[in-house]
Parts: sequence; structure tokens; C-alpha cells
Amino acid sequence: MRSPFNLQQVRWAALAVLLSLLLAACQGQTAAPAASPLPASATPTKTVAPTLTPPSTATPPPSVTVDASLPRACRMEGMLTYANPGAGYCFSYPAGFSLQESLLQDQRIPVISGPAPSGGLQTQSVSLRVETRPLPAAADPDLERLVDDYLHQTAFQGLPWEIMRSGSRLGGQPAVVLEDIPGRLSARQVMAIHNGLLYTLTFTPSDQPALDEQLNELFSAVLASFTFLDPARPPVMGGPQRASFMEFGREISLAYDPSLALWVEAGYVPAVPLGDQVLFSESHPAYVRFRFLGYRGGRAYDLPLLPFESHSAQVIVFRSADFDAYGRDDPLGFPANLQSLRRVLESGLDPDYCRLPFPTGLERRAMPFLPWVNARQVFCARLERLDFEHGAGLRYLTAFSQDDSPVLDTQLFYTFQGLSADGELYIAAHFPLRSGIFPLDPQIAGQADRMLLADQLTRLNEVPGEQFDPPLGLLDDLVRSIRLVER
Repeated sequence: MRSPFNLQQVRWAALAVLLSLLLAACQGQTAAPAASPLPASATPTKTVAPTLTPPSTATPPPSVTVDASLPRACRMEGMLTYANPGAGYCFSYPAGFSLQESLLQDQRIPVISGPAPSGGLQTQSVSLRVETRPLPAAADPDLERLVDDYLHQTAFQGLPWEIMRSGSRLGGQPAVVLEDIPGRLSARQVMAIHNGLLYTLTFTPSDQPALDEQLNELFSAVLASFTFLDPARPPVMGGPQRASFMEFGREISLAYDPSLALWVEAGYVPAVPLGDQVLFSESHPAYVRFRFLGYRGGRAYDLPLLPFESHSAQVIVFRSADFDAYGRDDPLGFPANLQSLRRVLESGLDPDYCRLPFPTGLERRAMPFLPWVNARQVFCARLERLDFEHGAGLRYLTAFSQDDSPVLDTQLFYTFQGLSADGELYIAAHFPLRSGIFPLDPQIAGQADRMLLADQLTRLNEVPGEQFDPPLGLLDDLVRSIRLVER
């Protein structure tokens, strides 16, 4: 009978193991078992600590480190945990998913990716990207209006499907869920506000049925576990950003402080010719428009700019050669305002011109202003000439009205009316302001009073520019940054 053990073979096997250990020691190597993630319920909790990399740079799978200090709410059993103390949040995600992280403007941006499906032709996997954007410190942010502004972007208009919008909660805070946001990949987005930050979670793709189960698994885990933390430091806005657009043979660009708006969109708007079926206030030459969406945290305003979207701040650029077709014989027309602005810039400013309210009625405006609107200019204040690299113009504060009602703070705005040095381009900027001088509630405002308005204008001219919201200096810097470079 053959023995089940061969003593000689056992001795040779033991010798081989001993030799391999001695060889590893001589080479300075230490044998160690491969690390495997523990479930989030284990003590201590495993959280992800990846290496920071520039955007769009692939990295190896991050190492798993120990951190038991995170709230229990973001440590779900059987899952991995991600924490971003600087942005103030943590959450769990399925153990089969991987993490990469990028560094953009001093912000850590995590991307959680699911495993690629096995079999079939499907190569795309689901992913989650989390971004935070600071809101202005003085703003009283309104999530619903911010989402309204976000959805008002040109890319979201005229879609062959409806972007679905529903309510939810994120980390105990009210949240809005948007379904089928267009992009390179259709997305499901979640937006919420907490501690001066707008949080945006983007899950992709949302339009591929083969990945629905995986997407919903990630979505459910993240929303159920998402927990807000106290940020390690106050949110930082970052430096000025530049937006540009090519049109009229120029590269038109400007730099803006990110505290002004969450999104800035540049685009071309076709002309609406004058006609019997078109109101004069709805007609205009073609123009380039920079729209400042999510302006000052989504605050509501009441400006008279039609069709120039009274709820958003903007800079618009016309070609002055197009003006003759828009009210050549009208004192309110585009040509008349162009000539008025040229005269003031050539002759200089009268410092007393904006001291008193203008007469009532719809007579010709006292200060150049475009686009034309079906209302009268009630006053001007803080009149000043501003020069930019390729031109100059007039900055002032104003309000418009169709009657003699008291002026409200929601009607006050900053405008700049300027010309390029060669006279070929007309620049008009409109930014709502809060001054704290005019009432917000029409019930409190009472009846129109000319003496009260004169007193309000005196204060408006004397208050320091930094006390406005936003500060006048931020808007003046934006105007001075305008460039009109021929191409």
C-alpha cells in the first residue's frame, strides 16, 4: 500500500520555502497580505484617502485608511465611506465602486465610478461627481430660484424631452432632484444648500436602461448616507474668472468676481426687427449676451428689461451699425441714445446732473440707456465715467417705473452704457443692487413723495460703495476688464 505522505518531498518543500524567505529578506522585501476593504460598520471605519491629481488625470485605486471620527450616519454597513472635511460632507458608496479625486481651484472633487458591466457591448459605467460652489456671504440664498436660473441656460431650452424636477432631502436639508440633464452623458443631479455652499451631485448616465440598476444603487446609498460636516475652513470664492465670445469680428471678453454669480453664460441672440406685430420694447438688433445666472444667491429683483430677462444680471454688446433700423426718428430709439452717449463722453460730465429726480412722464430719458424699455427713468445717481481697455462709458445707478409709485430696493440697479474706441460696438451692463436705502415691501413704502425721494438720492450718492450688495467696486472692476480684441 502506498503511503499518502512522502517524507522526502515534504523535506524538499520545506527547504524551498525557507530559501524563498531568505531571498526576500536579502532583497529588503517584506511579505504582506493584500488589503481588502472592511465594511463601514466595522470599528474602526475605513474611509478613502486618495492622492490628489489634476482634473482628468487617471490615478490608481486609492488606499484605504482608518478613520472612526466620522458621524455614524455616513458609515453604512457593507460599504466604503468617502469624506471631504474641507467641503464639509461625507457619504457611503457601494464596495464594488472605485474612487478617483481631482483638485480644481483648491477644491477636492471626488468621482465615484461603478464596475464596467460584464458581457454585451456596454462599456460605460455609472459615476458620481460632487462639486461645491461658495455663495456670497451677504446673500440670502433661495434654492428654488437658483435651480430656476440653472435651468434657464440656453443648453436646456427647446429640448425634445422635459427635465423632470422633484423635491428630496440631502443630509437633512431640502434638495432638488433634476432628471435627464443633457450633456456629454445625460445626468441626474441633486442640488442643496448648506453653510454657505451650493452642493451639486451629478449621477451619470441617466438614460441607459442597462445601467439603471447600478445607477439607482449608487444614488440610493449616497442620498441615504450623505452627511454635512463643519468645514475645516470657510469656503473660498477664488480669483476672478474670464468669459469670452467671438462675434462682430472681435473676441469679446470680461473678467468677473465669482461671488457675483454661480454660472456665467455667453452667447449670441438674433435680432428681432421692428414691425406692426412687435412692440418696440421687444425689438432689438442682434447682440452678444453674458448672463450671470444664480446672481447673488438667486435673489429676486424687479427690473424693467424686456425681453432681456429681468431676473438675471447681464452684459450685452450691440453693433452700432445696426441701430438705424431701430427708431431712427424716435427720441427713445437706439440712434438717439447712441448720439446722446457720444455727446456726454466728448463734452464731459456735469456733476450736478443726477442730483434730483427727473420730471414725471415718459419724456426722453435724461441719461443714455439701452435697450429701450416701456418705462421712464426715475433718477440717476453715482454717475461716473469708466474707461476700459478698448473704450469708455458712463456708470450710474437708476430705477425705471411706469407710474409714480415709490421706488423699491428691488428696482434699483447698476448700469454701464459705453462705446468701443472706434465707435463700432455699444456695451450695456445691468446689475441689480441692494442699497438698504429704499424699502423692500411696497406696503411699507407708502405713497410716492418727491421730498422723500430727494432725501433717498442724497443718501444713495453718499453711502460708501462697499456698502452696496454687491459692492460697486466689483461691478466697476468687471466693466474695466472688458476687452474687444479684433480677430
